[in-house]
Amino acid sequence: MAKTTVLMSPTGANTLRMRLESLPQELYNRIYDQVFTAACSIVVVAREGTRKAEYLLQVDRVSRAQYAKSYYGNTKFVFPTAIQDLVPWLRRMSRSELHLISDMAIEWRDLPPVRTLERERYVEIVRKIIDRETGSLVNSNLDVILSSELEAQLGSEYKASMMRQ
Repeated sequence: MAKTTVLMSPTGANTLRMRLESLPQELYNRIYDQVFTAACSIVVVAREGTRKAEYLLQVDRVSRAQYAKSYYGNTKFVFPTAIQDLVPWLRRMSRSELHLISDMAIEWRDLPPVRTLERERYVEIVRKIIDRETGSLVNSNLDVILSSELEAQLGSEYKASMMRQ
């Protein structure tokens, strides 16, 4: 028996839109805000091409702008191999997306605890690379996170991201 995929027909989508738009404005706004506001999260950016497509960034311009603001503002983007993953990722971003990024971290693996001065110097070097690649559009927090801290926060999700590398 052939597998069937059910997609919403254009008329079904139009009917849904009409029904939503017939709701009282306050209720419509609450539903819209709930759907197009990203939750706080940590995203491990691994290798070019593994960027998870956020489907809510692919809708109409107004909805995309609202969701992008919360997604890039509420997400900590972690780069396991720093420059190897960071530069290609930055180059794929639009200027408007770069401007919205608020929190990034570079993961340190299998290293002894880093002295504060070394850590600050490393962050400074990575910050200069970010500024060079983006024309200083990214004005986000940038920190170093140890693998053990990241694994404690993400658990099995962290292990799965490491297996893809």
